[in-house]
Amino acid sequence: MVVHWGAVLLAWLAGVAMQLQQADAREARAAVVLLLAMPMMVLCWRWWAPMPWRRGWIGASPWCIAALAMGWAWTQWLAVDRLAQQWPSPMDGEPVLITGRVDSLPQISNWGQRFEVEVASVERGGRRWAAGQRWQLPGVSEKAVVPARVSISWSEPGSFVPLSAKSSGHEAREVREIPAAHRVVPGQVWRWTARLSPPRSLSNPGGFDAEFWLFDRGLRAQGKVVTRDAPAPLLVRPVSWGSPALIERWRMTLRDRALAHVRDPQLSGLIIGLTIGDQSAITPRDWEVLRDTGTAHLAAISGTHVTMMGWLVSWLTGHWWRRSWARMHWLPTPVASRLAGFVGALLYAFLSGWGVPAQRTVIMLCVVTWLQLSSRRWPWPLVLLLAAVAVTVLDPWALLQAGFWLSFAAVGLLMLSGRDEQAAPGLPWPARVAAAARTLWRTQWVAWLGLAPLSLVFFQQVSVVGLLANAVCIPLFTMLITPLCMIGMAVPAIWQTLAPLVHGTMAVLEALAQWRWASVAGASVAGWAAALGLLAGAWMLAPVPWRWRVVALPALLPLLWPTSWSQPLPSPPMGQMDVLAVDIGQGTSVLVRTARHALLYDAGPRISEDVDAGQRVLVGLLRSLGVGRLDQLMISHGDNDHVGGAASVVKAVPVSALRSSLEAGHELMQVPDADGQRPPHTDCVAGQQWVWDGVRFEVLHPTLENWQGRARISDNDMSCVLRIRPEGSTHSLLLTGDIEKVQEAALVGRLGQALASEVLVVPHHGSRTSSTAGLLEAVAPKLAVIQAGASNRYGHPHPTVVSRYQARSVPVVETAHCGAWLWRSGDGPAAEQGRCWRDGIRRYWHAPRATEPLTVSPADQAASEARESRLKARVRPRPDASR
Repeated sequence: MVVHWGAVLLAWLAGVAMQLQQADAREARAAVVLLLAMPMMVLCWRWWAPMPWRRGWIGASPWCIAALAMGWAWTQWLAVDRLAQQWPSPMDGEPVLITGRVDSLPQISNWGQRFEVEVASVERGGRRWAAGQRWQLPGVSEKAVVPARVSISWSEPGSFVPLSAKSSGHEAREVREIPAAHRVVPGQVWRWTARLSPPRSLSNPGGFDAEFWLFDRGLRAQGKVVTRDAPAPLLVRPVSWGSPALIERWRMTLRDRALAHVRDPQLSGLIIGLTIGDQSAITPRDWEVLRDTGTAHLAAISGTHVTMMGWLVSWLTGHWWRRSWARMHWLPTPVASRLAGFVGALLYAFLSGWGVPAQRTVIMLCVVTWLQLSSRRWPWPLVLLLAAVAVTVLDPWALLQAGFWLSFAAVGLLMLSGRDEQAAPGLPWPARVAAAARTLWRTQWVAWLGLAPLSLVFFQQVSVVGLLANAVCIPLFTMLITPLCMIGMAVPAIWQTLAPLVHGTMAVLEALAQWRWASVAGASVAGWAAALGLLAGAWMLAPVPWRWRVVALPALLPLLWPTSWSQPLPSPPMGQMDVLAVDIGQGTSVLVRTARHALLYDAGPRISEDVDAGQRVLVGLLRSLGVGRLDQLMISHGDNDHVGGAASVVKAVPVSALRSSLEAGHELMQVPDADGQRPPHTDCVAGQQWVWDGVRFEVLHPTLENWQGRARISDNDMSCVLRIRPEGSTHSLLLTGDIEKVQEAALVGRLGQALASEVLVVPHHGSRTSSTAGLLEAVAPKLAVIQAGASNRYGHPHPTVVSRYQARSVPVVETAHCGAWLWRSGDGPAAEQGRCWRDGIRRYWHAPRATEPLTVSPADQAASEARESRLKARVRPRPDASR
C-alpha cells in the first residue's frame, strides 16, 4: 500500500513536470474537464470495480492516472490564469495611473528602489479598470485582464543621499537613504504614474531566466514610476495592522534595525540574510567567496535554520510547560512542545521570505508532527514525496527551481545513506563529542558527494574545498552565529559581538577561495547525461557494498567530462567556427569558437557599481559552454556598452591575450585574470591576422594612420573591425564595433569588394549614423545581426537603417527578440541555419516573438524621430555613449 501511494504522488509530480514543458498554455477548458472528471473516475472505479481489481497495482492504476492528469490540469489552470494577466503589448511603455499596495520588501540600490505591488486599479484616459477586470481597449485580447501583481522601480533624481558605511579592514559599500516622503513601506497604498511593460529578460545559454522568475512570483508587468510631466506620487493609505503585508512590514523593520545598529556592510549583510532571508544585503564579493567555497547555503535561510528555530521554540516551550501541573494536565508536555515548535518554525519561515527550502521544511515538520501525535509511522520516502507534492500544489513552478531539487535531494540522500551514529547512554563526554563529530563528517561527506552532480547541472561548478569549509562552518553557523543573529532581533546590542567571529570566518573562507582549485567548473550537459549522473550519485551513497557502488562510476563520466555527444552546444570540428551573438542588452558581445580556441569580441555594458554584463551574462555563458580559457579577448573600443563587462570576465576566466583600441593605461589592462596574470595587450592594427584550427582572423581597422591621428578621431571610429572566415569556405563573419559613416567610407575605399562577408554584425547597434549604402554594397551580407536592448532609449535600430537592409532583401535578426543568435559555419548558410536561442527553449511564460520579418512602417519611423527629439531635450548625452 505504501508503494502504491508513493506511485500516486510521483504521478502527480510527473503531471506537473509535463505541463512545465509546454510552449503554450492558453487552453483552460481541458484543465477544467480533467479537474472535474478525474475524481469522478476514481470514485466510479472504487464503487463499481470488482473487489480483486481494487487491490495491488491494478487498483492503484486509476489513482496514478488521475494524479497524473490532475497534476497537469492544476498547473495548467494556474498558468492560464496568470497568462491572462499579461500586460498588453498595445500599452507597452504607455503612462498609466496605478493604485496599489506595496507587497514586498523594497530592494534598495544605487539607482533607486524596486518593489512588488498588489494592484487595486489602473487608470488611463479617464477610464478605470480594477485588478482582474477585462481590458476594453482596441488591439487588446478579450481574454486579457488587468494584472493583480506588478514589479515597479522608483528612482527620482536627487532623492538618494549617500551615507557613510565604513568597515574596518573591509571594503566599504555605498548605502543610500531615501527621504521619508519617497520611502515605500510594505502595506502602504500608493498612487503612481508608471510606464509598464510585459516581462522581458535576456536569453542566453547558461543564463538566468528572469521571465520565469517573474512569472513564478505572479508579476505580469514591470516598469518604473514617472515623475516628469505627471502627477506626483501620492500616499493613499498608511500601513494598517490588518494589512496582508504585515509580515513584510516586520521584515523591513528588522532590516532597518540591523542597518541602524551595524555599520559594517559585511556583518550587516550576513545578519540580514540569516534573520529575514534578504540575500541582496550580502556584498557581491562575499557571495563570490561563499559560492566558491560551497558555503552559500549557510548565508541563506535553509531547512537547517527553520528546523533549528522550531527545535529552540519546542525546547523553551517544554521547559516552561512542565513547570505547571495544570498545564500538563490540560495538554501533555510532549504535545505542547511539538505544536509550539511547528508554529515557531512556520512563523520563522514566513519571516524569512517563504522560500522553497523553508516550505519543504515546514511541510515535513507538519507531517512528522502529525505522525508523532497520531502514533503513526510512515517511511521517509513517502514523507518526502508528500512534502514535494504539497510544495507543487502551492507553487507548481517550484519544480524548475534549483532550490527545490537541492533541498529535497539533500534530505533524501541523508536518509538513503543510513542513520546517524548515536552515542550509547552513559558514555563520557569525549565519546559523545567524538560520535557527534563522526556524524557531522558523514553528513558533510554525503551532502558534498551527493549534491555535486546537481551543482554541476544547475551551476556548472562544484566546490572542491566545500567539504572542509562546511565541516568547520556548519557547526559554527548552526550553534553560534545564527542563534546570536536571531537573539539580536530582540537585543540588537548582541550583533556587535559577532564582528570578530564573522570577519575571522570570512577571512578563512576567502583564503580557501583563493586556492586555484577551490572550485571546478563544468559545461552544461544534455538532459540524459544529467539524469544519469544524478542517479549514479545517489547509487554511490546507497547502503550497499562498495563493490556494487563502484558500478555507478562510469555513469558519472558524461557529467564530469562532457564530450561532443553529451553537450548541447559542443565545440565545432576543425576548419569550422561557431558564432554566438550574445543577447547582452544595449551593448555588443560576440563569442567565436573554433575546434580548440575561443575569442570574445566585446563584453557588454556595466550597469551599476556592482552589476555588469560580464558578471550577469558572460561568465555563466562561458562556463555553460565549457570555455575554460579565452585565447583572446578583443575590445573594439572604450565605450561602456562594449568594455563595461570585460573586467568581470577577465577576473573569472584565464585570458591568454587582450587586443583592443583602448588608450594606454586603461584600467582593464591592469586587471589580473583568473590565473593571477595580467593578459598581454596588443593594439588593434589593420593587417594583423592569425589562423586557429583552420579559421582565419583578420583585423581590418583601425590603420596606423588612425592611431597616429587618434586625437582627432572619436572612440567609435577607432573600433576594431574583425573579419573571420574558415579557410577554403565561402562563409564569413564581419564584426564592426561602433564605426560610423566616415570610417565606413574609408574601409570601403581601402578594401572595396574584399569586405564581402556572409554575416554582418550591424555597426553601432543600428544607429542611423552607420550602415551606409556604400558599406552594404561592399559587404553584401546575406544576414544582418543587430545587438541592441529592447525598447532602448536611443531608438536602436533606427527605422531608416532597417529599411536599407530590407531594400537589399537582407534578413535582420535582433537579439532583443531572438535571444542569443547561434550559427555553425559548417551547417550551411547563416540565413537558413542560424537559430535563435529563445526559440529552442521557449516555454509559455516567455514573451512571444514575432515570426514575421522585421518591417518598418511610416508610423514607426515617425515615432522614432519623435523619440530622438525627446531624448535631445531631456537626456544629456554621455561621453561614452554618444549616439
